[in-house]
Amino acid sequence: MIATGREGRLTSAAGFRRLGQVISDSTKRWGIPLQTAKVSGCTVVRPGVIDHRSLGTCGGNHSDISPYRLADVLQAAKTARRSGTAPTGRAALTKGERANVDELERRRRIARRNGGWAKVSPMHNRKAVAAKDWLKRRLKVIATGTHANRPARRAAIQAVIAAS
Repeated sequence: MIATGREGRLTSAAGFRRLGQVISDSTKRWGIPLQTAKVSGCTVVRPGVIDHRSLGTCGGNHSDISPYRLADVLQAAKTARRSGTAPTGRAALTKGERANVDELERRRRIARRNGGWAKVSPMHNRKAVAAKDWLKRRLKVIATGTHANRPARRAAIQAVIAAS
């Protein structure tokens, strides 16, 4: 997770559950075991989840998950994984998927506000078509791979493509 200045919302009970979902999804996506990593000096010697503090000065000597303990966050992630509460809708999408969904929706809004595709610059239609084509190709990649949260990601992308 990246510090954005909006982490305060993760300190509520619902936010903590969401943090568990994010950790569960991330570790599954990148093949990281849902366990505490073991560190020797600046080197991870057993894969798993750690915070920067566990790496000492090599990790910046700060905690990424304050006010939580790593053990509690791992437990929340394991609970999320067992309950199958993976992110849905837009939250399930990767950064690239969200960028193309945003682009397609932005161009559609412009066309709608101006009375249709015929009344806007052809550039808007080209960009919408490019984003839609990228999303269609992405559906094929998701369908053939072992990507995390495939059903939710496919559903979110299909809904955007189907919208007019």
